[in-house]
Amino acid sequence: NGTAARPIIFTSRENVTGAATDQSSGQWGGVVLLGRGKVTDCNVGTVASNTCERDTEGAVNLARFGGNDDTYNAGRMSYVQIRYSGFVLSGDNELQSLTTGGVGSGTTLNNIMSYNSSDDGVEFFGGVMNVSNLIVVGAEDDSIDTDTGVKANLQNVIAIQRPGFGDTIIEADSSNGLEEDTPRQNVKISNATFIANSGVGDQAIRIRGFADFTIVNSVLIDQSGNTPCLRVDNPETLNRAANAGIDEAGPVVFNSFVLDCATDFRDGSGGVTAADVQTRFNAGSNNNAG
Repeated sequence: NGTAARPIIFTSRENVTGAATDQSSGQWGGVVLLGRGKVTDCNVGTVASNTCERDTEGAVNLARFGGNDDTYNAGRMSYVQIRYSGFVLSGDNELQSLTTGGVGSGTTLNNIMSYNSSDDGVEFFGGVMNVSNLIVVGAEDDSIDTDTGVKANLQNVIAIQRPGFGDTIIEADSSNGLEEDTPRQNVKISNATFIANSGVGDQAIRIRGFADFTIVNSVLIDQSGNTPCLRVDNPETLNRAANAGIDEAGPVVFNSFVLDCATDFRDGSGGVTAADVQTRFNAGSNNNAG
């Protein structure tokens, strides 16, 4: 726990010696917090028996997380910067600036900044979490990645891509045949500023995997000039009605959300068209994709 005047800084040797620049990244691994909250996409155990566990990405030695305690306390991080991190061990096996796995609502995460991760800025796997005052700058993959049944409330968020670097600002879940596993992802983001400068240009925000997702009181601007704002994959992600029996909170929600991209909506997989996404966007209140 740091303070505004004296934050805790996780960083690289190069940063300490003065060799890091505003283009540096991938100089060490990252911060990982693990807990016993519920997860999906099991490596061992089952979702049905609440024994589902996953192996942590980026760990050479076995490090599992997950369980049946959504109140699990994985500690406190406050007034923290994580600089020049991110490391790829192998395909789909990476460390981000901050990785959480199965952390519970007892965990405190606020006033956190990720700077120039060579992979994601933050990636949240499962569990239940509340994060306030989150800044992600210069991530070279996704700024915010949410997976495997996480239920997260993110309030006061800034995510800015470095020009020509990065994939998405938000990548929500995966379409991998396990979409009906519960808990179903449900992420709510409020009071956010997203500035896209993608080096990939596919989309700034991608929501998929039948995830439940809400964005309110926020703005998304594309400065690359060629990246569509919003993509949603699969009709179930876009429009499925609420159903407590399958832990479904209902369609994706956008309220008081401003988009400013050359192309605001694009087609998704599973037959979802740009017009379908626009219709859902327009169903919210006080949105603007002018």
